[in-house]
Amino acid sequence: SLAKLLMNMGEADKAEKTLKTAAKAVPGNSDVMTNLGLIQLLNREFEAGWQNYNHRFGGLMIDYFTTRHPHMRNVSPDRFSKLWEGKSKCKKLLIWPDQGIGDEVMFATILQHFKPDFPVTVQLDNRLLDLFQSSLPNFDFKSSQASLDFADFSHHLPLGQLPSLLLNDLSKFH
Repeated sequence: SLAKLLMNMGEADKAEKTLKTAAKAVPGNSDVMTNLGLIQLLNREFEAGWQNYNHRFGGLMIDYFTTRHPHMRNVSPDRFSKLWEGKSKCKKLLIWPDQGIGDEVMFATILQHFKPDFPVTVQLDNRLLDLFQSSLPNFDFKSSQASLDFADFSHHLPLGQLPSLLLNDLSKFH
C-alpha cells in the first residue's frame, strides 16, 4: 500500500525501494513482486520487470485459467504444467487471454514480433477476432469463449506473458 501511495505521489524510486524491502521481508508475495515488476517496467528494466510481473497469478495460474475459461476441456495439472518459456520444443501452442480486452489489444499487438515455426492458436475477445485474423494470418485466432480441448496443445502461455519472451530490452521495441 505504501508503494502504491508513493507511486501516486510520483516517487517511483522510493516505491521501488519499499517493494524491494518488502520482497526480502515476505519472499514470494505475488502482490509485492507484481507491483515491483510494474515499476521496473516503467524504469525500462525489462528483464527483471517482466519476470516479476509474471507473478501476478500468485501461484494459482491453473485456478485463474479454469475460472476464466470454463469452456476449455481436459485441463489437468499435468497438462497445465507445460507452460512454454520460449525455448523448449513446442508442437502446438495455445496463447490465452489473462486480462481484459484493453490488455488483450495491447499484448496481442506483440504477436507481430513472434515468428514461431509451429502452429499457434490465440484466444481473444470475440470483438477482436476479425481485426487480428486479417492482420496476422499466420495465427489461428479463436474466441476466448470457444470450447477447445486443452489436450490438443503441447504448451500454453498467458497472453500477458508474451512480452517477457519477446521484449526484454529497449532495442526490441519498434
